[in-house]
Amino acid sequence: MKNNNETRRFSIRKYTVGVVSIITGITIFVSGQHAQAAEMTQSSSDFNEQSQQTEQVEHKEDTTHLSYELNQEGDTASQSKTNQENQSDGNVQKKSNQIQQDSTQTSPLNDQKQTSMEQQSKDNHVTPNSRQDTYPKGQNQDDKGKQQFKDNQHSQTGHQPNTQNQNNDQDSSDKKQHPSDQTQDSSSKGTQPKQSQSIEDRDKTVKQPSSKVHKIGNTKTDKTVKTNQKKQTSLTSPRVVKSKQTKHINQLTAQAQYKNQYPVVFVHGFVGLVGEDAFSMYPNYWGGIKYNVKQELTKLGYRVHEANVGAFSSNYDRAVELYYYIKGGRVDYGAAHAAKYGHKRYGRTYEGIMPDWEPGKKIHLVGHSMGGQTIRLMEHFLRNGNQEEIDYQRQYGGTVSDLFKGGQDNMVSTITTLGTPHNGTPAADKLGSTKFIKDTINRIGKIGGTKALDLELGFSQWGFKQQPNESYAEYAKRIANSKVWETEDQAVNDLTTAGAEKLNQMTTLNPNIVYTSYTGAATHTGPLGNEVPNIRQFPLFDLTSRVIGGDDNKNVRVNDGIVPVSSSLHPSDEAFKKVGMMNLATDKGIWQVRPVQYDWDHLDLVGLDTTDYKRTGEELGQFYMSMINNMLKVEELDGITRK
Repeated sequence: MKNNNETRRFSIRKYTVGVVSIITGITIFVSGQHAQAAEMTQSSSDFNEQSQQTEQVEHKEDTTHLSYELNQEGDTASQSKTNQENQSDGNVQKKSNQIQQDSTQTSPLNDQKQTSMEQQSKDNHVTPNSRQDTYPKGQNQDDKGKQQFKDNQHSQTGHQPNTQNQNNDQDSSDKKQHPSDQTQDSSSKGTQPKQSQSIEDRDKTVKQPSSKVHKIGNTKTDKTVKTNQKKQTSLTSPRVVKSKQTKHINQLTAQAQYKNQYPVVFVHGFVGLVGEDAFSMYPNYWGGIKYNVKQELTKLGYRVHEANVGAFSSNYDRAVELYYYIKGGRVDYGAAHAAKYGHKRYGRTYEGIMPDWEPGKKIHLVGHSMGGQTIRLMEHFLRNGNQEEIDYQRQYGGTVSDLFKGGQDNMVSTITTLGTPHNGTPAADKLGSTKFIKDTINRIGKIGGTKALDLELGFSQWGFKQQPNESYAEYAKRIANSKVWETEDQAVNDLTTAGAEKLNQMTTLNPNIVYTSYTGAATHTGPLGNEVPNIRQFPLFDLTSRVIGGDDNKNVRVNDGIVPVSSSLHPSDEAFKKVGMMNLATDKGIWQVRPVQYDWDHLDLVGLDTTDYKRTGEELGQFYMSMINNMLKVEELDGITRK
């Protein structure tokens, strides 16, 4: 009764905040922060360029000055000064020997670190245990998961020099860069700061003796000091070259030492913005401020990527974009699809994170919310093709994207879904078609396509981009008459019960893929028998959670704020079985359903609910590490091990 009173106390406030904040929050972020991001980016670029130019000028001046002094020295040298020079040479030689000895001692240490990383990879594999298949409310992880996460954090500290290169290389891969330059260019840029710092420290160590002699002020040793500088230059220059070569070799070695041989690709859901699509101050989608999934997993030695696809696009358009995000190239939605729904055939161009992606070279796919549907549809196109596009090409000529040709199996190892509405959600059924929601999406899309912002929100194929000679009034009028508001080719429609059923009828389970689902629940039964939000559920989900909780179908009432629990478990017409939270899930061709995680709302699954203080970053880290460890076990069963 106490819980119900607290809920009533906040219900009016949360209703008001729930809907109105969606418009105000997104509008403020989009209109204000993107410009700030542009200024910060330009400022950072100018600063880096200026710093590089300054360093080059200083280096040139130092070299010229040193050369001049050395020439003057040769004309005035005497026998006594030569003796002092020889004595200084001995000191420098001792320093050189000491540096070489330190370098020799470093090599076994690196070997020891590499051995430790290999041992860690073996230890990270999950082993079956005797846990029950269901958890009581509030219990989501066990002591084993916590200890495993702490061990990985300890390993992260121990292997920082090696994994830093991987992290930098990974960040370079996700940014736009030509595939042919990806390996060499990324590796050369990714480790520059750390190597430069190391070289500077060595230079300072060698130059200390001459610096001290110069401070003594003895005029008889001035030229000896200059001679020592010349000797030191000859000693340090080869070391710089050697360091650059070692840096390149270490980068290639690190690239071959990822613990997972199949890359992991995370796919965001509806209204998600990732990578270059996210504007300044937009929250990190995967992990929020609690646990940066990509950054932390990369530090631990795993190859992971965060795909950026249309935030408001349909599952069809998002599936095509996901394919080109991985493979690379200009997005081709298909001639038949473009003609049917009235938008452009071609979209933006992706650089590609795996240009050689083909049958036999697999990836792991993880989708949150709508991202799970997007993943399933892309895999369907790879395996079965798109008959509409093939028939259209035969009738009208032209080309067909490789994605739509079919026959491309064994390209996906695992599919993992987090809070995915496999069977749709009543929230989209009852609210998605309302004028308020349509007007909200219209405003967001219209603002994002203006000249000032030019954001990629998933409307560019519909012409949501203000032209150079087009006034804002003309642009707004054109957008208002867009066909996107009358078509089924948009995100909200795909999230309805009918839209999800259409996808379920189209797709089938692949006998070569491991399927796993994770589900959250953040409601409790109210006095009238409906499901009402828990006190720590994300405030903006209050309205949608109550809409689902009061649905006529009692089987869908329990929800995570956006998606019914029954919809998130698995597609209703596909085979499934229950598995424990920490148990291995390696069976192929069947959904392996993890226990419902109570008191986890829709955003807790990706760490974006900052208001829920009980869902910690450590817990989120355990959650994602359990997924990664299961993927490693699948690779092991496939006969794939780290090279």
